[in-house]
Amino acid sequence: MKNRLFERNSAEEVCDQPEGGFRYLTGICLEKFQAIKDRVKEHLEKEYGEALDGTSIQQIINEADALAAYTAFPALFLPTLADEKARAVIRWQGKQKLMWAHSPGYAFAV
Repeated sequence: MKNRLFERNSAEEVCDQPEGGFRYLTGICLEKFQAIKDRVKEHLEKEYGEALDGTSIQQIINEADALAAYTAFPALFLPTLADEKARAVIRWQGKQKLMWAHSPGYAFAV
């Protein structure tokens, strides 16, 4: 996709659109943020792929995205939040395995 913002007079063309340039710029921002989410997902798969399955990683990304959306700079906080969540899930899984190994009845206790 050719970036029209860097063409000559393109900013004027975008602003002259019926809905203004807001939707165009919002679309670009969403594409960039999705690219960041994809890179974070790839990193988590590479870093924690042995401990976490694809469904868990996707859920971690979704939860980190939801938390990051409450900040002023979601793209800045998303990678750190996702990494923290992945580590928390791995710790929780380790505790569950330990509980199951010592006493199967405790694994199902709340």
